[in-house]
Amino acid sequence: MNHIHINIKSTALIYEVNLEVKENIKNEFLDWLQTHMKSMISVPGFQSANAFDVLDDDPIFKIRVQYKVDSLKSLNHYFAHKAKNVRQEMILKFGDKIQTERRILRPIESF
Repeated sequence: MNHIHINIKSTALIYEVNLEVKENIKNEFLDWLQTHMKSMISVPGFQSANAFDVLDDDPIFKIRVQYKVDSLKSLNHYFAHKAKNVRQEMILKFGDKIQTERRILRPIESF
């Protein structure tokens, strides 16, 4: 059996939000996203934000947003006190024209 050495150097996490956006709201959504990301990095513990255009063969416009968060404690505080309102805001503005999937990533190694 092979063993993987995990070298955790930090408690920082990546909170990743994957989005599928209907083409007819793409520009409006990107404008909103820029403001939203700036707002998110003002949340205690959120250190940075990066958005990526997913390049694949699927014609659906996909965006991957990654927020670097200093700790699981900070992320859980966000979930308990702010996430519901943030998600509600997006639903009210864009409705079913956006689909989201979220995940939490813990770095195990970097070079």
